[in-house]
Amino acid sequence: MRGSKGVTLVVRGPFQVFDADGTPITPKGRKECGLLALLAFAPNFCRPRSWLQNKLWSDRFPDQGKASLRRALSNIRKAFGPAAPSLLSDRNIVGLAADTHVDFRNDHAGTQGILEDLDLPDPEFENWLRDTRQHFAAAGQAAATSAAKSPQKPLIVIRNPNDAESPEQRFLTNYLCSTLADRLNILGDINVVVTNTDDPETRQAISFVDVSTLAGGHEWYIHLQLRGGLRKQVLWSGRLRLAMNVKDIWEGPELTAFLVKAIRAILDKNIHNTDKFSYFAIQNAALRLYSGNRADLELANATFDQVVGHDTSGLALAWQGFARLTEVLEFGDISDDLTDQAMGFVNEALTRTRSNPLVSALAAQVHLKFNQDPEYGAFLANAAYENCDQNPYALDALSQASFLHGDHAKGHELALWSRHAASELPNAFVWEMQCCLTALGLGKLEESRDHALNCHLRMPHYRPALRYLFALNLLLGNRDEAHRYLAKISMIEVGTNARSFLKPEYPIDTLRNLGLLGDLAQAIDA
Repeated sequence: MRGSKGVTLVVRGPFQVFDADGTPITPKGRKECGLLALLAFAPNFCRPRSWLQNKLWSDRFPDQGKASLRRALSNIRKAFGPAAPSLLSDRNIVGLAADTHVDFRNDHAGTQGILEDLDLPDPEFENWLRDTRQHFAAAGQAAATSAAKSPQKPLIVIRNPNDAESPEQRFLTNYLCSTLADRLNILGDINVVVTNTDDPETRQAISFVDVSTLAGGHEWYIHLQLRGGLRKQVLWSGRLRLAMNVKDIWEGPELTAFLVKAIRAILDKNIHNTDKFSYFAIQNAALRLYSGNRADLELANATFDQVVGHDTSGLALAWQGFARLTEVLEFGDISDDLTDQAMGFVNEALTRTRSNPLVSALAAQVHLKFNQDPEYGAFLANAAYENCDQNPYALDALSQASFLHGDHAKGHELALWSRHAASELPNAFVWEMQCCLTALGLGKLEESRDHALNCHLRMPHYRPALRYLFALNLLLGNRDEAHRYLAKISMIEVGTNARSFLKPEYPIDTLRNLGLLGDLAQAIDA
């Protein structure tokens, strides 16, 4: 019941509910248990009443369904006893409190299925349950197979033709190929070969990246082709044009963003290899941490648990620590146990490697949040940056360290730089959020609000963006806009209202540390 102050729902094997002390409080009725299961797997633990009625009482008239739902909610509260406040509801939404914990790993051997005893005689619920079981069975099988075969390293070949006509083009093409290889190696256990020959030993590679470059008219043209499959067909291609200025190419973020895009294509086109190599299993699990869905977070943790024994890079451990940090930042969960686990995971990752900038960057963020001595977090952020000064995660960690040490201008400059470098990542909205916070540190409320809005547009249910959109719009005098975002938050965090923002445990640390809660309180009361 890691880090949970509220109820725990066990969803693998027989469905069970426990209060914070571990006392069983599972309702007796199957419909009541089905309702709780639907909420456990819901984004942010909440669903509209009409959606729940359709899943549990699809064969009844609407008024009958409403009455049955009210009766089921009453029965659940009776079963919960003192834990009844964990079940939240209003006229439109039913949800579970934010400190609810869903345990997907009751059976660590993975032999028990999802919600084994919860078949209900309603076709809509049966369809939902079948789809949910299939989804988790596929994900669990992929992770288990990956764990079994994880000592294997995938092979990727980068083909550098070495046909550049000028010294500058030759230098930049070699730099492009070596940088792409380095960035792929940073992500975990993998073999990357850069070659200009058709070596028989490389023919079994899972992916080939063909590199073509041309210098002409004071510009440098780059074309990459990703090939794979039995026939080595083209799976993706990308192109980039840059001014032929070696210094700007070397220092600027454009080439970094392009290489991030290429790496993302390599990972996406090898998603079928998740069941063969821990390298791809870790990358897919890491992305789940940013979905805003607790079920995805638990699936990611299960994957990390299964591959960590064979992952020599330390990344599975580092991501495990970062997953605990996500529980705090995204869901507001915090406990000594959660903090200790996060620190333990990243510290163990650092014992495996200190040269990997991604490991150092993830560890830095955990230490900056949880360590009473943030100097070590700053040290790790600097180490990540020195190992790869274009890595988006390293830049983000250094931005956070600079900001926390009072250098808000440098923190904001690094945040903007990292945002550009991360622009092609599927979780790029996180870097927008860091720009929001650093702009706020400089007193640029409108710019801060704009970054939060960009973050929200990329990930509409991302809680930090919604929280700051409410607060910033209120501070800027845009009350109607502010309350529009507050309404969105209250649908995700059932029970949250304007005054929740003034509570010391509410996760808006930057507003609090900058001394803006007094102004926010006045705006709320105005």
